[in-house]
Amino acid sequence: MGDDLRTVVRKLLGRPLRDSDGIPVQEIEKTEYILNASMPDALKEWFGSIGNVSLFMSGFQRMYTPATLILQDGKLIFMEENQGVCYWAVDMQQRTRVYQSVSLIDPEWYDEGISLSDFLVLMLYYQYVQGNPIQNVIAADDEEEREELINNLERNFEKVADHNGLAIYSDTKKLCWFFYEESITDFTEINETAIIPFL
Repeated sequence: MGDDLRTVVRKLLGRPLRDSDGIPVQEIEKTEYILNASMPDALKEWFGSIGNVSLFMSGFQRMYTPATLILQDGKLIFMEENQGVCYWAVDMQQRTRVYQSVSLIDPEWYDEGISLSDFLVLMLYYQYVQGNPIQNVIAADDEEEREELINNLERNFEKVADHNGLAIYSDTKKLCWFFYEESITDFTEINETAIIPFL
């Protein structure tokens, strides 16, 4: 883990970034003027690099565009769950922590326990696997089989995400991902999604 946003985007898209992938800086600055607030650098990088790439903006969760960002009670709300059941924001005083709430009406914000930059990289992978077809599902029926699958992943793949019950592993050709309960071996299946060049 630890790759920056642009490195991950290039790996997942299978090509260099283009100017047309990003939202022009003037539009980002216009939003900052309207909000009377400067966006955190990690969000500026997201919008400026991939704000026009639908796979990352709306492959599963709905990332807000600069024009639709909401500044409310010191939180800059930047993403909505795909069925509208929760929202993510960054605290504008700290500018580095991500918070989640299940409502925007009198919201209660809970710290996600992850920095904004790490959260956005996690979202790159999650949007990618949810926005592309699953090629294979590996069922795990018992604890011994689950441990063997995890050991194989640890030996042959790079763990690129592990947060809030979601783990994602990557090699050059595919992403293996799954949800787990209390421990990383507490899952029922592993999904495999191919890394396909995005032209």
